[in-house]
Amino acid sequence: ISGQRWESARYFIALIRENEYQTGHLLGVAILEYLLGSAEELHDLHLASPEDPLPMMGLARLAIEDSQPDEARELLTKAVEIDPTLLEAQAWLGHLLLDDADVEGLRQWRAHLPKNAKDHPEIWAVQGRWAQRNGDIRGAVRCYVEALRRDANHIRGATTIPVLLRGLREHTLAEPFAERSQNLIRFHESAARVRSDLERLSFQKETASAAQSLGRLWEALAWYHQVLMKNPNDAVARDAHSRLKRQLTPAMPQTDPASNPALVFDVSKWPLPEWFSDDLELKDQATPASVADSSVRFVDLAQHVGIDFQYVNGADPSRVGTRIYEVDGGGVGILDYDADGWPDIY
Repeated sequence: ISGQRWESARYFIALIRENEYQTGHLLGVAILEYLLGSAEELHDLHLASPEDPLPMMGLARLAIEDSQPDEARELLTKAVEIDPTLLEAQAWLGHLLLDDADVEGLRQWRAHLPKNAKDHPEIWAVQGRWAQRNGDIRGAVRCYVEALRRDANHIRGATTIPVLLRGLREHTLAEPFAERSQNLIRFHESAARVRSDLERLSFQKETASAAQSLGRLWEALAWYHQVLMKNPNDAVARDAHSRLKRQLTPAMPQTDPASNPALVFDVSKWPLPEWFSDDLELKDQATPASVADSSVRFVDLAQHVGIDFQYVNGADPSRVGTRIYEVDGGGVGILDYDADGWPDIY
């Protein structure tokens, strides 16, 4: 309810290990993004205890989901002032500061991070985004790898690393991360289907298979068990469940380390970004040398050629939440519609 999603995963896994879970617990650890408390309940808790940072965190996460970044930033700033050790609050505050390009805010944020901040994958994700923005792609790769080393299921890290590596023409290095990214997306989609229809056993089997492909063996075992509870004669689920029971040991963490490509990635060849140097001079914007030296230039001639257009996404400030057409953004079509040899813009 407080929005501490990454921290909550270990408790869900503990329930699964002890066979004391329900379907909701499996969905909870599968799709941590769904773990949001109700606004009414969080507001009541905040009113009852105004200086408790945990309801602030929950309200901030709801504000982020409702596209209210200023409200979220205010709540998170207050929460970390009260308790700087709330690393998830620190991480999401960092993301918001980065979204606002608040250089001084980021400087202060980094200066006041607790010593154990590097233990949290989302802190590394913030630093990865910062490195990307400043053109330090190798440093960004390093940060996202560090995020994935701490959380093998970190979706931003898993999806961003292969894109950055391919941009650097490191295709061989990119492949295991790309595979994990695809498997994570498949797992999330399967779990979302279960959430939409709790009675469809085929969805639960898909989720079990996807969990197994990710090395999330405790969850795979539990999902197959869920299927067998309703259909003991399912041979595929029975065989997979039996194999996993023999394979799992008490020492196995949430994710099999052998399934995490970040753990075998040679970080010594990928230096940390400048962010970590003591004499760091933060910049509002940095341009990679390869771009600065390019002869290619873009010039905005819209006004000169008579283009006067402002995109409106249809958002209604009085309505809670965001519709999909408000997120996707606009588009443009360019073709020679009247065959006069000049491109027409729509």
